[in-house]
Amino acid sequence: MAGERPPVRLDWDLWCDRHLKPYKAQWPKGAAPAMMALFDAAVNMPAVADAAGGDAANLTAALKRFHPLCCFVGRDAMNKIYDATVPAPPGRNHG
Repeated sequence: MAGERPPVRLDWDLWCDRHLKPYKAQWPKGAAPAMMALFDAAVNMPAVADAAGGDAANLTAALKRFHPLCCFVGRDAMNKIYDATVPAPPGRNHG
């Protein structure tokens, strides 16, 4: 199909054990939005665009160079992801 984008395969670890820990207590709550936010943060990093050479067909290989993505995107990005996606403990609200 014209204009069809090649699939991005995520067949490696996106998360290290340390960064995944906040989700384990209530797994899988928050995990899916966290994965999407992590992917979004990573693909918007200039190093990923440079590694992909501006070609979507190279995105999988470019992302694989920087795994685990949680360690690559940096503390600020991870804090934003945690704030938006880590479920509050049962009986408590965030904030």
